[in-house]
Amino acid sequence: MGRALIIGVENYANSHGLDATLPGTTQAATQFRQWLIDRKRLAADQILFCAEAGTAGRTHGTNRADLLRAMLDVVQGGTAHLVAVQTGLFAQTLVQVSGPGLTAGLRVQVPSS
Repeated sequence: MGRALIIGVENYANSHGLDATLPGTTQAATQFRQWLIDRKRLAADQILFCAEAGTAGRTHGTNRADLLRAMLDVVQGGTAHLVAVQTGLFAQTLVQVSGPGLTAGLRVQVPSS
């Protein structure tokens, strides 16, 4: 089973002097979504699609909060979850962590900084 995140932003409200529109972006993103469904046999419900209101298949909007929410949904829909942890003992390359939802033997990944 695969998952996909497509971001098709055509109109930028806060372009700050840059081009405010990227004509054709929504159409290209929609065609790519359909290609994933038709050719790669990815289920439509496994595709998160950030696009303007009224776009077929849209699951999220195009503002910053919507994009961040979509990225989080991709991660949480898979196997990874972001959890705040407390560190404990350190031994060579291992570290003891505890936090909500963590259980013994669970594999965790810690960012480098």
